[in-house]
Amino acid sequence: MVEGNVYYTNQAAKNTATIDAKSKVTGEVLLVEIIEGTDVVTSASTTYDKDVFRKSMWANGTWIINTLIDMNIDKPLVLAGEFLNSRGQVQRKISLYSQDADRNITRDFTVTAPSLTILSPNARIHGDIFVGDVYVYANNLQLVANKVVGDIYFTTQEAKNTFKYDAKSSITGEQILIQLDAVVTPSLYTNAEELHKNVSATGTWIAYADRDVKTDKEILVTGETTYNNIVQRKIAPYSQDAARKVTRRFTITAPKMTIESPNTRFEKGDFVGDVYVTATNFRFNEAKVTGNVYVSATATGFKMDKTTITGNVYYATQAVKDAAIIDAASKVTGVQEVK
Repeated sequence: MVEGNVYYTNQAAKNTATIDAKSKVTGEVLLVEIIEGTDVVTSASTTYDKDVFRKSMWANGTWIINTLIDMNIDKPLVLAGEFLNSRGQVQRKISLYSQDADRNITRDFTVTAPSLTILSPNARIHGDIFVGDVYVYANNLQLVANKVVGDIYFTTQEAKNTFKYDAKSSITGEQILIQLDAVVTPSLYTNAEELHKNVSATGTWIAYADRDVKTDKEILVTGETTYNNIVQRKIAPYSQDAARKVTRRFTITAPKMTIESPNTRFEKGDFVGDVYVTATNFRFNEAKVTGNVYVSATATGFKMDKTTITGNVYYATQAVKDAAIIDAASKVTGVQEVK
């Protein structure tokens, strides 16, 4: 057992190494390039450091971002801003390799992150592997000798049409055009922390998913948000294509979800846990809930369209129950009663 990290200093050493089932490394197993006499950790574009690598992608970063080590990053990556390359052209480059004086690639590096969002035009991902989903807002993204282990989502038709990758590149997942209702807001959540933030009082009017999310904390949907000058909130655990056809449904799992924001709808996705509604005009639309739903005395205008509740629906008062609108396509497997 190795109590620590294992670093390979050349590609051949990494490729020929074997670790059997009885062996264990407590840390990370990474390929790294050692540059003698150079403090690459403090360099803005060439680094061993995960945080430097991530921040170099920001709008105040550098046109080229180069790692000298395999990286496992637990935060989403965002490539933002317009930069000029060494030839004075607008370009951005994420470089996952090292090379010798003759420009021969000597090492390939793998970067793993929850997601990579491309906001910079004319971006290029060059070299080995990126593990995670890629969200493309800008035009002319290129993959060069790069493998994406994940899906690539395009937010505009032009971004998809101008995307290119060479014969040495590959994508293990799908290339999907998605139509977000409000792409200008940070509405896409990829983990529980982002979901909690997006539905908070300081969050966005809409919370979109790109995967199943599970949390051991209560989800509190609170605060008033507006879209098109109308007070409303939308939780959307699904993805869709350019024709707004749902391509995937995702599941949110939590002990409970409390709805305090007025005019909220939970749409075209699944929730596992109990739901407590205290706000007016809450609506389930084409949803599936595994758990009980509790509708308080203040939650007038409760509505269900094409929704299945595998559980019970309890109303605080007869008046709230009488005012509820549940269409013929909806189903409650348990009881609907005043409690």
